[in-house]
Amino acid sequence: MDRDRETIDKLAKECGLAPFTYSPEGGEERTEIWGAWADRVEAISINPEVWTDPEAHDEAVRSADAYAGHPRPRTRTLPNQPAPSIRFADYWPFVRAFDRFERENRGLDGVQPLVKAEVHVERPLVIIVHPGDLVEGVADYGPDYDITADAMHDQAHDIQLELGAGAEVVVLHNAQSLRLLEETDCIGQRHLARAIQTAMDTGFVAWGRDMEAAGRWLVEELGAAERPYVLLTGTYAGFEHGATGMLGALLEESGAEVRISDNVMASQGSYDDRWEPRSNAALVASAVMGV
Repeated sequence: MDRDRETIDKLAKECGLAPFTYSPEGGEERTEIWGAWADRVEAISINPEVWTDPEAHDEAVRSADAYAGHPRPRTRTLPNQPAPSIRFADYWPFVRAFDRFERENRGLDGVQPLVKAEVHVERPLVIIVHPGDLVEGVADYGPDYDITADAMHDQAHDIQLELGAGAEVVVLHNAQSLRLLEETDCIGQRHLARAIQTAMDTGFVAWGRDMEAAGRWLVEELGAAERPYVLLTGTYAGFEHGATGMLGALLEESGAEVRISDNVMASQGSYDDRWEPRSNAALVASAVMGV
């Protein structure tokens, strides 16, 4: 990795770190401190464990920010005081980090949860599967623009309604999720991006391309089969190439009461041949989707 200032500054911003503003009188000392800060920025950016362990992340960020000239004290709790649920202020650096990890080693086929929050199996569970996959359908105002834009807008509405009704929500990211942040004139994309941000602020956030691993995690860790119902939304649900349909079929096999949003398309720009709950047809897609 190049160690020029512009590259490290950009990487720090992607990781959600404070900018380097340390300015001692001696230029030589500043160069040394900048090098130590750059080491920490790079270590945070390439280490998956930093992004899956809240305490490790907090310690790493505190150290980096101190070298950048923004020291902050460690949060202290009283003896026997329950530790609060640790949530990052901004989840997009997490998504960017795992995008980098996948591009560099392709070794993240399991589900990587960010924060393990308290599970309430008495509540419905909404699973937003790889929502960034939909952005391709509104790119360059192509032939699928209108139907995809409407689907994104209506999915955002679905998510907001379910959250308002007290459902728990899971956002399952892949590398395409970052496309939700692209500047666009598409109102549907902007609404979906805001709904995803709200879901990440209140629910579960995870990274995973492997639908079999995601299905196991949802059943074993989040009690999907014990919920009143599980609602799927997000990417496509076609029989041949649909991660949402694949996940729905796997959850049904585990005994979950699965529903699918009316606004999930089968494929880009089409609702034809969509997987439906309690369907007897076999899915032929690979269990690893969204590569």
